[in-house]
Amino acid sequence: MAGGIVVVEIGNELLDGRVVNTNLAWLGERLEEEGYSITRSIILRDDIQEICKRLAQVIVERPSMVLVTGGLGPTWDDVTLQGIACALGVPLKINNAALRMIKPHIGGRLTPERRKMAFLPEGSEPLKNTRGTAPGVCCGKGGTKIVALPGVPEEMKGLFEKEVLKIIRLSLTGERRTTGRMVVKGIPEADLAPLMDKVRVSLVGIYIKSHVRYSESGPSPIGVFFSHRGRGSKSKVRKGMQMLKSLVIKAGGEIAKKVSTAAL
Repeated sequence: MAGGIVVVEIGNELLDGRVVNTNLAWLGERLEEEGYSITRSIILRDDIQEICKRLAQVIVERPSMVLVTGGLGPTWDDVTLQGIACALGVPLKINNAALRMIKPHIGGRLTPERRKMAFLPEGSEPLKNTRGTAPGVCCGKGGTKIVALPGVPEEMKGLFEKEVLKIIRLSLTGERRTTGRMVVKGIPEADLAPLMDKVRVSLVGIYIKSHVRYSESGPSPIGVFFSHRGRGSKSKVRKGMQMLKSLVIKAGGEIAKKVSTAAL
């Protein structure tokens, strides 16, 4: 699985239901807007050895980027950076730049718990967290970039927009794609399926997927997602959407709305 983006989320609370996993949904949508896609996601408990083992396995597969969320804070169970250091085979060391980022948030009280947030895997670069105390972290191995973000949604989003998006754009040159969406009404999914197959067969490399939306009155509206990566992707997505629209109308259905997102 060379290339692409893998998301690894850390936290017992995500697995035992205490916290709803909104970060993955937000990252998936935001990355799609930028023309990128998540190839796989993993949720892990706050366990150093498990984080180390699973991250090492992911790195062997050579994704372009691994986004890790959660576990950067001051408490005993915030062990994400220990796990990353283990997977990279490097020690944790105090990072003076990270320490400088932390100090304005702590009112001069540099307790061991606060100091803990400045211990990063050797060779890492801290990323400024403008909405919280714990810095983000950028490191890597081989051709894979690893970026660790806070698990608190507002902190994660702020750091992603200000720091991480720049890293992604530099690291994933050539991996952008074009996507498109439409909503079909008036025909059931079983009748839409062969129409989508005609588009898929006609346009090599295009990905097309339907998602039924529940309705209490009449046939449920069906969201249709289009995606293509590579040369001529914008043209192929537009052509695929127009082709399906014509087939749907001919079959007695209608297009309720259309949203298209093009890679730059």
